[in-house]
Amino acid sequence: MKKAIIFATLISTICGFIFVFDVAKATAQQPQQLTFEGKSIVVEVPDGGRKCSVTYGQNPVISNLDGSTPSDLTACVGGELYKPVAGKVTIPRNEVTGYWCFKGSKDSYAINFPFENGTRGYKLWFSKERTETPFINVKMFGAKGDGVTDDTDAIKNAIAFVAARQGATLYFPNGQFLVGGNGEFKGLGLPSGITVLGASSLPQGGLHNYFESKQYTQIKVAKPNQRVFRIGECTSDVKLQNIALKADSNQGTYGIEAVGAGGGTPSTQMNFQDVSFEGFDIGFYAHNSDTKFATWQFDFVRVQHCYFLYNRTAGIWVDSYNTDWNISSSTFLLPSVSATSPSDGIKLARAGTIMIESTFGGGLGFTNQRGGDFLEVEVAGTLTVMNSGSERATTSIKYGAAPYSGGRSYPLTLVNNIFGDPIDLHSIIFVSMGNTYGAKTVQADARTQIYSTGDRFCYDATQGFAPNENPPRYPCSGKTNDGANGFQGAGKIIFQTGQPLDVSQQNPSIRVEARPTIIGTETRFDAPVQLAPFAFNKLPAAAPAGTMIFCTDCQKNSSPCKAGGTGTLAVSIGRQWDCK
Repeated sequence: MKKAIIFATLISTICGFIFVFDVAKATAQQPQQLTFEGKSIVVEVPDGGRKCSVTYGQNPVISNLDGSTPSDLTACVGGELYKPVAGKVTIPRNEVTGYWCFKGSKDSYAINFPFENGTRGYKLWFSKERTETPFINVKMFGAKGDGVTDDTDAIKNAIAFVAARQGATLYFPNGQFLVGGNGEFKGLGLPSGITVLGASSLPQGGLHNYFESKQYTQIKVAKPNQRVFRIGECTSDVKLQNIALKADSNQGTYGIEAVGAGGGTPSTQMNFQDVSFEGFDIGFYAHNSDTKFATWQFDFVRVQHCYFLYNRTAGIWVDSYNTDWNISSSTFLLPSVSATSPSDGIKLARAGTIMIESTFGGGLGFTNQRGGDFLEVEVAGTLTVMNSGSERATTSIKYGAAPYSGGRSYPLTLVNNIFGDPIDLHSIIFVSMGNTYGAKTVQADARTQIYSTGDRFCYDATQGFAPNENPPRYPCSGKTNDGANGFQGAGKIIFQTGQPLDVSQQNPSIRVEARPTIIGTETRFDAPVQLAPFAFNKLPAAAPAGTMIFCTDCQKNSSPCKAGGTGTLAVSIGRQWDCK
């Protein structure tokens, strides 16, 4: 009896093990359900403005990549699947947020949004598990980057995927990605939160000693009137870094176009670093769709370490009052200026607060021709240029030229720059500190007010323009009203500090021989003023009329001054010194 019980127990135990083993095997063979989620959106920047660039569609339709109907989809928690109708599986979305979610066994599916037409409307969609990393490689979506294949649809697909995740880094590996070849193409719309990151932004302008290679990331448009990227309204936190943008045509092409309407929703926090713009009509064009008001807020824009190479009209063109930019450590190489090629570096048609620092530009490689204007301004708010310069340009700076009146509400401030090409100023408060100019560089009209501290218009004779240059290219003559140096035109000098004839000389008379300090308005002193002391036999022989000094041993009320007194005020009148 005991043997029977033991045998039965053993059989039961064995059967139990067999049962457990079969269940585990069945579980292991069952396909893993992966999560797919997103939003029914499309990123297209409208031309008219007052509309966000991200719009929401209807319930997405799911299919396998070969077009067949998936049979293993399940709903996410709290959701449902619509039953297949006519071979299609539709996923319901949240009516407010546009969010949808489902589970499937495959690594990817094709998703079609109803507002898109035809096969070109489908999006390749990957599982949440595969794309948990913040870096999304554009080649996952079929982009080739071989310089031959049109990658427009693949890149649009990748951008839509990033937009549905509310931001991520879209990575472009080395290669040349062609866009715009299929049908009408206005540009790749950029959503909020996207970072477009390339492997390298090395331009192909012949300014380096490399053979042309694919060891850089370039996105190129080949036809006129196309843009690479577009930014519309309701967009924030967009970054482009380490990528080259190029155009085969300079007719109506833009590397980046930012466009919105006055009164529309602002777009802010834009960052562009190590991006090159080559061969476009305009490299970066930020403007209003309605030119009447021009108040769309495209704000807090930072351009850093960027390279603008041979763009026909301008490297950067800004046309909106409500926009603030910081442009730093960038270079503008200008093509030869002509009637059809304005060839500006930076054009501010209408702008807010602008800071330009450590930025250089000008023409390159032209024997008898120059580039356009390094900086052309029609109307702007506070504009500051620091530690920058230009050469071989038509003008270094052109501000407020007719028919534009400029404006004295905001100053143009230049600090520690080198400009040898003309500067043309109209109706502006001009604050200049520590700059080096060439002879007759600054031309100012009668409506311009000038405040100058520490500016140089010439070079000391003992030093020259370069250590081995003697005499210097622009020598300091020492004459108070030397027409070859200083500010030119009818501009009103409100304040200008003086410059000695030669900083190496130790001569007391240098204080009156060199360019004087000028105060161009009524002056009030709220403390005692001490005039320079001179003995009678040291009075300068040719002081300009109106010069005042304190003669330490002159007699009072003598005209001309006489020695033998206890000291008095001396004034230069009619080429002689009169003592008061």
